[in-house]
Amino acid sequence: MDLGFGRTFSAGMYACRPPGMPHGPYRSPAGALLFETRYRRDRA
Repeated sequence: MDLGFGRTFSAGMYACRPPGMPHGPYRSPAGALLFETRYRRDRA
């Protein structure tokens, strides 16, 4: 559960947020596997 947004994600779901967007904290009573990929905005 993303406590900051009050949103629950179940198995098979994902979240994609742009750089700088607030998120978390997270809570997972049953445990979770997180895969995090970071990227930067292109500077023109």
